[in-house]
Amino acid sequence: MKKGILFLLVMFMFLVSCKDDENETSTISSYLKENNITSYKTTDSGLIYTIDESGDGLSPEIGDTLQVEYTGYFTNDEVFDTSVGSDPFEFVLGIGQVIPGWDEGIALFNDGGSGMLFIPAKLAYGTDDMIFEISVKSVVRGIVGYTIEDYINSNDWENYSTTESGIHYRITDVVSDSDKPVDGNTVTVDYTGYYLNNEVFDTSINKTSLTFELGSSSIIKGFSESVYLLREGETGDFLIPSELAYGETGIAGVFAPNQIIMFNITLISFQ
Repeated sequence: MKKGILFLLVMFMFLVSCKDDENETSTISSYLKENNITSYKTTDSGLIYTIDESGDGLSPEIGDTLQVEYTGYFTNDEVFDTSVGSDPFEFVLGIGQVIPGWDEGIALFNDGGSGMLFIPAKLAYGTDDMIFEISVKSVVRGIVGYTIEDYINSNDWENYSTTESGIHYRITDVVSDSDKPVDGNTVTVDYTGYYLNNEVFDTSINKTSLTFELGSSSIIKGFSESVYLLREGETGDFLIPSELAYGETGIAGVFAPNQIIMFNITLISFQ
């Protein structure tokens, strides 16, 4: 995934730089007047936007994967960043991967839409007001609002099973003459984690295999339960409901609240 200036690695800069609205001097109002921009709307947060093309595609929702072409300006018209001439910027909406003004503003445009965002400093990096020309190139469902059943149907899963806890799984490489691990065993696995749009969020492949004590609280419940289902040497795909993953809170910048995830896991060995 391309990560440009918009990718928000930490919230600290934003939090410490926010000022009370009463004390904030915005350069956006002056910019609008100087450039005779009158057909704009303002949100409750203070974000100002114009829509040139509303777009006739999907309306973005939290957890959707978006691709956006953009050019960013300061209010003196100095360009500080652009994706024009390269690949569109890709991010997941609403989980903190971008500045707050983007999470709020891009959601106002459908797939195919374009316009401008006038973002006050408190919704950006805390220091400067910013202006963005944006064009939404793609909206892909598949993270939030997309069920396990939707995924199975869209990806033509066959011969899968379901545990009592709600994990849907299939064993893709079967080994019939080996054992399954139990609580307390030290297991070594290779894995790749996917969002439901099949985008990888983490993997041990070509890195270091994961070794842990099965049943340990350091591993999410859905991952541990999936490993129980494998015989040594087997590989499987496991769709894990959010309550067995990162739950109602998620992880800012990585997982949305109530997000379903999938793992491909190979049980290399256990003892």
